[in-house]
Amino acid sequence: MPYRFSFLVKTSVRRVVENAFDHHHFVTVHNVPVADSIDLTLVNQKDTEPSELPIAKEAWFGTVIEARIKTLTGVGAAIAKFLGLNIETQKNRVDAWPTGYINIFSCDGQQRGKVLFGVTPISKNETRLQVLIMFNKMGNLLLDLFSYIVFVKQFKANGLLDKPIFDTMSTDTTGGAFIRSDQPLLKFRQFYQSWVAKAQ
Repeated sequence: MPYRFSFLVKTSVRRVVENAFDHHHFVTVHNVPVADSIDLTLVNQKDTEPSELPIAKEAWFGTVIEARIKTLTGVGAAIAKFLGLNIETQKNRVDAWPTGYINIFSCDGQQRGKVLFGVTPISKNETRLQVLIMFNKMGNLLLDLFSYIVFVKQFKANGLLDKPIFDTMSTDTTGGAFIRSDQPLLKFRQFYQSWVAKAQ
């Protein structure tokens, strides 16, 4: 069950793609209701088979984001359970390359779908973010349709939350102060810059 959308943002390709590795923004910007912490782990390239990847290994950068989700209570919890939307754990495997990534998202250990993000430069500091969402069917037509509507609405709303940030952020990332949890993002910047150097 696919869904596609796109929008323009006023920043660089790298700034858009690296957003996937700022895992704390999922809590602060997108209000993901985590029960405790949200964790991001870099996937070791040495332990990854090329056949498992969507792109050549040398152009790949991978992470896994995991979080426990706060439990709903009351009537909302009963409705969510009936619809199969009561999520206790969420996991996102991100397989990236310099101009995009695939996000495989799972809820409670069950893969629910994949999202393909592609970023195309239009002009200096103007890019188009293109998103294709593919949902796994759960075997019940009504629940599949309802889940599709809920997830599409959520993904599109999340994209629109990021847009004003992209439109106002500086493309200059020199200097600044960083903390330990910024390390995956900084490693992606190094990876991205290595590909810029190859293209020049």
